[in-house]
Amino acid sequence: TLFQDDGKFSARPFPDDQEQWILLDGTPASCAQIGLFHFFQERGPIDLVVSGPNYGRNSTALFSLGSGTLGGAMEATLCGKRAIALSYAFESRVHDPEVIGKASNLSARLIAHLLQEWPSDVDLFSVNVPLRKELLDDDPKIQYTSMLANRWSSGSSFEEVSGEDEDPAEQEREIREGGETTKGDIGISDSTKQAHKHFKWAPKFADVHKSVRESGPGNDGWAIMEGMEPDKFVASSEGYKEFSNLDISVQENDRQQERLSPSIPIHLAGPRGRNAIQVYALVNYPDTLAQPYLLEAFSNTIPSNQLNIIPSLSALSSLRSPHSRTLQITSYESIDFNDALSNPTTSFINAYIIRKALIRKHYLSATIASWSSKHPDSILKFHFKPTVDFELDYAEFLDDALIEAFELHEAFERNQHRESGEVIDGTLNKEWWILKPGMSDGGNGIRLFSTYEELQLIFEEWEEADGDSTPSITSNDDRGQDTPAPNDNNDPQNSRIITSHLRHFTAQPYIDAPLLLPSAPYNSRKFHIRTYVLALGALTLYHYTDMLALFSSVPYTPPPSSFNASPSPSPNSHPNTNLPAHLTNTCFQSPSSSKLSSIHLFSSLPLPPSALYTHATITRTIRATLSTLFLHAAPSQRTNFQPLPNAYEIFGVDFLVDAEGKPWLLEVNAFPDFGQTGEVLGGRVVGCLMGEVGRVVGGWVLGNQEEKREGYSQEGEGGDEGRGRLVEIGRVDLGLSTA
Repeated sequence: TLFQDDGKFSARPFPDDQEQWILLDGTPASCAQIGLFHFFQERGPIDLVVSGPNYGRNSTALFSLGSGTLGGAMEATLCGKRAIALSYAFESRVHDPEVIGKASNLSARLIAHLLQEWPSDVDLFSVNVPLRKELLDDDPKIQYTSMLANRWSSGSSFEEVSGEDEDPAEQEREIREGGETTKGDIGISDSTKQAHKHFKWAPKFADVHKSVRESGPGNDGWAIMEGMEPDKFVASSEGYKEFSNLDISVQENDRQQERLSPSIPIHLAGPRGRNAIQVYALVNYPDTLAQPYLLEAFSNTIPSNQLNIIPSLSALSSLRSPHSRTLQITSYESIDFNDALSNPTTSFINAYIIRKALIRKHYLSATIASWSSKHPDSILKFHFKPTVDFELDYAEFLDDALIEAFELHEAFERNQHRESGEVIDGTLNKEWWILKPGMSDGGNGIRLFSTYEELQLIFEEWEEADGDSTPSITSNDDRGQDTPAPNDNNDPQNSRIITSHLRHFTAQPYIDAPLLLPSAPYNSRKFHIRTYVLALGALTLYHYTDMLALFSSVPYTPPPSSFNASPSPSPNSHPNTNLPAHLTNTCFQSPSSSKLSSIHLFSSLPLPPSALYTHATITRTIRATLSTLFLHAAPSQRTNFQPLPNAYEIFGVDFLVDAEGKPWLLEVNAFPDFGQTGEVLGGRVVGCLMGEVGRVVGGWVLGNQEEKREGYSQEGEGGDEGRGRLVEIGRVDLGLSTA
């Protein structure tokens, strides 16, 4: 019994009612062989060989590969048996008997658990238990780790000695408490090759400590080192994962039941075998609404014994192995793209490096124009307004910027004829165009114009307003974040633009009249549809079934269709004096009751019952447009759209539905602002979307992309009532496989 020398020795077997123990005098490997084949044969085959507990740690290659305890366990595996090597790590030989007792009880439970849930591809587990008082807590942690492959870097771990040997216990105390023995004058006399020599073990523990410090988290040496601090106590080889709620609760007054029960629940984190893929995930999404949902989704999708949430990218290199994956979910600027490019089969990221063909307005228009010219029957030609793009530094150079803007010049000319009373294309109504800065987000800088003079005036007003208070707008081509630049009081009238900072502009025919719903709470306000797509690898496209309808803050007022006698329009009649009626981007709306009434599910809108369109027909058209854009048009622009096989990305895509029920593609946003979803629908739309993304991406990272997983469906299959689904709407093989 513990700390009592009251064991029994006998030359004959014990009586049948007493437990039988055999004491063998030999090396651990020899004892394993003899025990397996020469004793207890009448009891049937051995289920498990336990070697240990060794009094001292067996972590890192320096200790483990020279360990007799590990040697005994490995010998058992060579005989076709499962084996566990158990070791107790300590800093001092002064121990609390209660700590040793707790370590023994915990070890027995852990062994029973491993035996009950033994992975088919594992032969041996090495378990290290640091002897600390914190082990007495109710929730000691258990970690799976890899074995650190370190080396002796300071030469021999033995020293030559002469004379009487020192006391072994004193030697060990000096080694463990002082780190290394003090050499000094050991009085080695001159010797010849024939002289006897004496050596003592004097390892350079500095080699071990240095290799552990330089390795970073994830290996057994690191786990044991951390285990000598509170909160981390038990390490088991293979993989790495901290688990904070180990369940080992039993009735303390029933020691016999505790000893006999093999089914005490113990929850372990880490791989279940050599081939279990470990996923080291950095989940730091730059959206406070989406972040907790993503964490929950990946925790629900990737098994807890494989998912490891890491706090930063610094540990990635030390955690990488043939059986691990790294997943970066962070802002575009923070992604380690070099790591993804260098490790295309094991490193996964949440953004494509180059996708300007989609997310920059002037590139998007060029992409669609190029595709439509080659495919005149493409759906994109009929659901995207022809676009003019130009570059401008200063208003005085507008003439030069519009030299090749033939569509604009033709529109200006038609308006001049109509102003004089001439019917053009069957109407006297004025043509309006909408101006958008090509590299701004959040609705900044959007203006309406119908003549060259109005367009000139827009740029001149921006230049006059330039000053210290003017917001600076990021112009990184591939950042593309769907978040607004700050402006005065969230007022679109004050969303000034520093022209020389942006350069790129697009102009499109203004869509008048939009679909309006006169009933409350919509009140004839203009709206656009915000829908989400998931682009996966190179390339599979998913569409999220719950689409949002985002309304303007005030009722819609159409731009004037008639012409004023004055050469310049009246300030009260020009649409730029009432931009809130035309802009449906809710980021301009303050968090008030008006904003709450501006966000609805598209499926909940009461579309006119007599209309030729329905929710289903609009949705089908949107999906067909998205599929053509992402899977065909954008990939044709290889310079500006380069999907990586080990990347995925969520895009927010905006459509405007006109009065005839025809959806028009407006723009594509990377890193969409989920704050536009609002508080009421945030849980349903964003929460379910992130849950779906976690399921699809989690299975994809684990290599299960082709597997039909709960959480997404093929097109045509419905989801649960009241819950959005990711629907696969197409895939194309771009020849960029990670295999």
